[in-house]
Amino acid sequence: MIRVLVADDHLAVREGIRTLLANEREITIVGEADDGSTALALARTLRPDLIVLDDSMPGIGSLDVARTLLAELPGTAVVFLARNPGIRDLALAAGATAFVSKDAPSEELLRALRASTAAVTARQQLSALRPEGRRVVELLLGSRVMTAEQVQEALAKRASGESLATTVVRLGLLGQPELADILARATDTPLVSLAPYPEISAPIDPTESRLSSPRLVDPVERDAARSVPFDVARGLGIVVTAADRGHGVVAMADPLDQAAFVEAERHSRLRLTRVTATADDIKDTLERVWNGGGSRNVIWTGNLLSKVYASLVLGVIIVGGIGGFGVLFRDALAPRFAFSLFALLCGLFFFLYALKYYVTIASVILITLFGDPAKFQGRHTNGNGNGHANGKGLKADGQASGNGHANGQHKEGYRTLRGENLSEGGSVQVNDPWQRMGEIRLPADKQPFVSVQLALYNEKRVVDRLLEACTSFDYENYEVIVVDDSTDETVELLKRWKDHPRVRIIHRSSRKGFKGGALQEALRRMNPRTEYVMIFDADFVPPADAIWHFLDYFGRLAKAKNGNGNGHAKNGNGHGAPTNGDRLAVVQGYQWHMLNASENWITKGVRAEFAGSYVLERAGQELFGAMKMISGSVYMIRADVLRKLGWSTSITEDWELTIRLYLAG
Repeated sequence: MIRVLVADDHLAVREGIRTLLANEREITIVGEADDGSTALALARTLRPDLIVLDDSMPGIGSLDVARTLLAELPGTAVVFLARNPGIRDLALAAGATAFVSKDAPSEELLRALRASTAAVTARQQLSALRPEGRRVVELLLGSRVMTAEQVQEALAKRASGESLATTVVRLGLLGQPELADILARATDTPLVSLAPYPEISAPIDPTESRLSSPRLVDPVERDAARSVPFDVARGLGIVVTAADRGHGVVAMADPLDQAAFVEAERHSRLRLTRVTATADDIKDTLERVWNGGGSRNVIWTGNLLSKVYASLVLGVIIVGGIGGFGVLFRDALAPRFAFSLFALLCGLFFFLYALKYYVTIASVILITLFGDPAKFQGRHTNGNGNGHANGKGLKADGQASGNGHANGQHKEGYRTLRGENLSEGGSVQVNDPWQRMGEIRLPADKQPFVSVQLALYNEKRVVDRLLEACTSFDYENYEVIVVDDSTDETVELLKRWKDHPRVRIIHRSSRKGFKGGALQEALRRMNPRTEYVMIFDADFVPPADAIWHFLDYFGRLAKAKNGNGNGHAKNGNGHGAPTNGDRLAVVQGYQWHMLNASENWITKGVRAEFAGSYVLERAGQELFGAMKMISGSVYMIRADVLRKLGWSTSITEDWELTIRLYLAG
């Protein structure tokens, strides 16, 4: 029987939780507290297996309560029940096993409690395991990447002398990236990527020669990796990545494997430091080190013959056009008509340039009013035809959820081109939530890992606002990497965030490479599990559900647990998720200028210009299949594509990334 203590300062919430857990046979509530001091006193007296803790307790704060419990009662699991999603990472860092929003459905709280209960039960049953092994099991269960039944299956089928990690992979119970992350956290070792990465230091001029130059840098020292024989390293799942003056670094698929570590030190004759990498990454690295395959071209721009042929065709077209104009208008080429001809050509040029916008505006508005915008946007929605929401029940805090919308209409009355009302948060107000992009939510174990990367330079006025937004996403699996080149108070302001468990801050001593150089550094440091990268400008404030909206356009889920398949519906991932295929590399976001949109005529003009660009011009590009430029302020890009292409040091890094994406096909 799992003994639970409920700590919340609202009686209605405690009653709701009591009602919610009444039908759980394996859970019994042994006490209730309405402030932090009482919660600590009852916990010390009752020693419960699990505590449900409110985020805003009177007296001693909830985070302090969690830290004290972690120190005094390490065997007690803590589930945070909170209204503020922004403290999630602080709660987990303070020792919480799980975090649930009070606005979440009641089933989410039950799932968190059951997962925490499973972790407590496993902790009691696995007392024979070594401490590091128990920590792995607790992380597997607490993060809900495996169920208690799967852990028991792995323990039962583990061969003599085989590590739990090896058993889990052999049985196909967990993917390598997820397992590597768990092992890195259990052993407090860095999780690294061993794949070659692009190193771009030249400016964009000349584009072709720089794009076709070999520039993939191998992070593994070849001589160090060869210090352990190939067969031995492959069998142990290790590779020595660096060596210097008798010391070295070894990447291990299982950093808990002490025997493999001892063998690595014996063969290499080095004092080694462990880091964690996936087994596939280590295998690929060994093949690369022993069988060749160094730096290579990232983009193939053609051979000499194809370049000569393209130049000749272009030259013939240009010469033919000029010659034809001279023949048709030879009388107008007289010197006395020079200014008139120049004015005519200028007028023709600007007319053709403006004509593009006239055609775009007319086409987009006509299709919006009389056609189906979802067709050219690649969106399809399925409704039930009644226009009403169906669900009722309890929220996680035990209160009735109701059917209405929490957000009111936008205070300035903004509407879309189709006349739909917008909420205060900028979402389209519809009766059926499944008609809205970004509404589908996946459990944490199926969420692809996202790396949010921010390049800052002297942003003292907006840095706190930006990081508060970026650490409050309604999403589980993501990180925030800040690369700072600042020379003002921004450096001091960032010190407040250095201990945040979600945020990593990198300071550069110079602005070499501008924004592209900073993002290249973030690319090198990002989590190897990353599947998608989000880029924001410093003056952008992303909404809490921004990640879900971007992922909805990609229409892609995380990879299957057994490592088979690529997560796309066409290959049978079993989730029925829509997919845009491997051809989709980037999703451009809309930088909605509304923070000071009505302050003066300048801000109104900027808002109008950006609205026209995003709503009309970019919609027209999508409609006509024209070249679509990436705007560097707000977008999401696939991590595998970005790892291949890297960043340039051009001051217009977004334009060059666009060009290189098109060159890469």
